[in-house]
Amino acid sequence: GSATKATWEAHAIPFTASMTNVQIHIDNPDDHPGFSGPTGGPLVRLPASPFAAAENGDTVLVGPGTYTGAGSVVFNASGRDLAIGGIAGSELTIYDGENQRACAWVYGNGDKVVTFVGLTFRNGLGKTNIGGGLSSGGVSIYESGQAIVRQCRFDSNHAESDGGAMVVGEDSSVVIDSCVFIDNTSIRSGGAIYAVTSTVELIDSRFEKNRSADGGGIFCSNSDLSAIQVTMRRNESAGFNTGNGAIYVHSDSSSNFWDSVFDGNVAVDGGAVHAFSNSSVLFSNCVLTENIASDEGGGVWSQDASVAIGDSVLCENSPRQIYGGYQDLEGNIVSDQCGEADCNGDGIVDLVQILDGTLTDDDGDGVPDVCDPCLGDITRNGVVDAADLGILLAVWNTDGKSNPEADINSDGTVNAADLGILPGAWG
Repeated sequence: GSATKATWEAHAIPFTASMTNVQIHIDNPDDHPGFSGPTGGPLVRLPASPFAAAENGDTVLVGPGTYTGAGSVVFNASGRDLAIGGIAGSELTIYDGENQRACAWVYGNGDKVVTFVGLTFRNGLGKTNIGGGLSSGGVSIYESGQAIVRQCRFDSNHAESDGGAMVVGEDSSVVIDSCVFIDNTSIRSGGAIYAVTSTVELIDSRFEKNRSADGGGIFCSNSDLSAIQVTMRRNESAGFNTGNGAIYVHSDSSSNFWDSVFDGNVAVDGGAVHAFSNSSVLFSNCVLTENIASDEGGGVWSQDASVAIGDSVLCENSPRQIYGGYQDLEGNIVSDQCGEADCNGDGIVDLVQILDGTLTDDDGDGVPDVCDPCLGDITRNGVVDAADLGILLAVWNTDGKSNPEADINSDGTVNAADLGILPGAWG
């Protein structure tokens, strides 16, 4: 009708040679009767027509506002190459399921990819057996679906079964970059993400206060998960299958974590990560601290799984930092107290501050630059003086193993090269 046309006018942006297809622009709905902007007023109900009109290669540019739909889902982006972006970013471009319907579906795309950029998905409800499979409250990517999700926020979505914010299932794949998942819940598994027989890649994203019975943040089964610069904080798991992990890696899954932080998560077994049933997990340059399990493995719980840990810090997890076997790739600090991993005594693990940029580590040795000793300070008393010279001369022309700091240039011999460093650092 005319009201719909006045509110939603899809029009083509002029075609250029650089475009594979035209773009579709959804106008800012500020002139809609009763709409009072993105921070208040009634929801704008989204008609299907703008998305139905989109063809392969199209881009839908969404103006600021809060949008919902009718039926089981706000919009269905299945079966097409499609990019959907919020012009004003995720804070002002919101898809709201009203706690009645899911936010978006991406089903059966084959070689087609749907890209979401700068959107918030909130208050979505994933009902069981909707859309041909599991339905997340946020975004469901299913039956060989492919998606890229960037600079998006998933907030307060819920699933009646699995995957409060996102389901990735049946040979599907997703890349998630610079996103936030907060306060999402599911009844069974995966408070934020549930992945089964699929691939998930996480980059620079944060998961906080998500909850489910198993895998408070993420549940993986027969899936590959890779995560770099990811923060898992205060996610909770308790109930369905005894409550396993902020991340539950299950049934032949492979999960690799680089430069990531697990902090303050709570579960029954495996406060941060629960690895089970022929799965493999790698931690490289990660921090696991203050995670709690009510049964075992405050940091990591491992059974019938392969866990490898290198250049990482596990401290003040309770009970035990690690329950079960693991491969030590060296460079780790595993301790009941975090003091050893906090060189400047500010109460925060150094590696956390290096990863978030609060402290610098220009030489890449895992020690903040503020804690690196002065070159030539053999006694580590903060000054280079006669005491350092005395130690150097005492182990002169040896390998310095009795006083390794005396081999200042680390060439394997205490000699004139080391002595030559002292005058420049004196005082």
